[in-house]
Amino acid sequence: MASLTTARPSIAALALPAQVGAAQVLLPAGTFRAPRGALLGGSGPWHLSAARGATLAAALAARHADLVVDYEHQTLRAVTNGQPAPASGWVRPPEVAFDPAVGVTAAIHWTERAAAAIGAGEYRYLSPVFTFDPQTGEVMDLLHLALTNNPAIDLPEAALAAASSLSFHLTQETAAMADLSGALRERVLHLFQLPLTSTDADLVRSLDALTPLLQGSDGTAAASLPDLLRNAQAQVAALTAQVQAAPTPALVADLQGQVAALTAAAETQTRATLLAAAHADGRLLPGSALDTHCAGLTLAALSALLPGLTPLAALAGTQTGGQAPAGVAAAAAGTDDLEQYGGSAELRDAYQRAAAEGRVRIYGDTAQ
Repeated sequence: MASLTTARPSIAALALPAQVGAAQVLLPAGTFRAPRGALLGGSGPWHLSAARGATLAAALAARHADLVVDYEHQTLRAVTNGQPAPASGWVRPPEVAFDPAVGVTAAIHWTERAAAAIGAGEYRYLSPVFTFDPQTGEVMDLLHLALTNNPAIDLPEAALAAASSLSFHLTQETAAMADLSGALRERVLHLFQLPLTSTDADLVRSLDALTPLLQGSDGTAAASLPDLLRNAQAQVAALTAQVQAAPTPALVADLQGQVAALTAAAETQTRATLLAAAHADGRLLPGSALDTHCAGLTLAALSALLPGLTPLAALAGTQTGGQAPAGVAAAAAGTDDLEQYGGSAELRDAYQRAAAEGRVRIYGDTAQ
């Protein structure tokens, strides 16, 4: 919020009707004069344009302290008489508004004493004290107000100058503090990504939520917020660099070797398991030509071949451990008397089928 003044202004006062229980005009809009001459700062004319009125109302609404209404302009007279300046009422900043057709308005919260005096007709006028540009008459700021019956102020010139200077510098200081407070608040709201309409309670909740992040794991106070953010950024950058770094050729070769070794070990184990199962159910006879052939196949070829072989029920699970019984050997040697070996016609038929399918080795036959 920019300051309302850029050069030393003049100060003036005028008279307006004092009212109780309703919003009233603090400064009229447009061009206006004092009701009579010999007033503080002359009788005008003064000007309050729509643009200046809106700016002034916004500046008053942004004040942190209420605007005082004293008795008989004692705020100014205290410079010379040293007496206290009790308030007759207060204007609350959030209630200040500007109506282009009327002017700057607000409800005045009168003290009991002042309200009773106005009701009894003991006081009749509200006299605003304001600064203005002496060259153009444009109203610049509203300093305070007074409940009075005599809006014309008759004070020595030196006292008026001192009061004017004091009020002016106090107004400038208040404006500067409001500028700083408003700018800081906007920056903090932006930092937390909060809307400008956020209340002080919203801002306090966001600050409270940040407090645990600034504490160490043991509950002690951590570094400042900028340090915490810088450390977090450094950690993210370091982790990103690790992820994005290209592996060295040696690392790639080592990983490939490990993968190849693991793959070979897995294939060897799987092949051994498949062959053991084929031996157990009679699909392969240990030492046979087919068994030797299967031992040299790749895992993929072996996995494709074994499911097509038919288990030999007569050989699977026998006490000979998968070796051909003596009766089978005798049959292979041309012996017709199978009974002497405990053989039978069924055994001979099974053997002949297996031999025809190439799934039987004839022991002692060097021709294979």
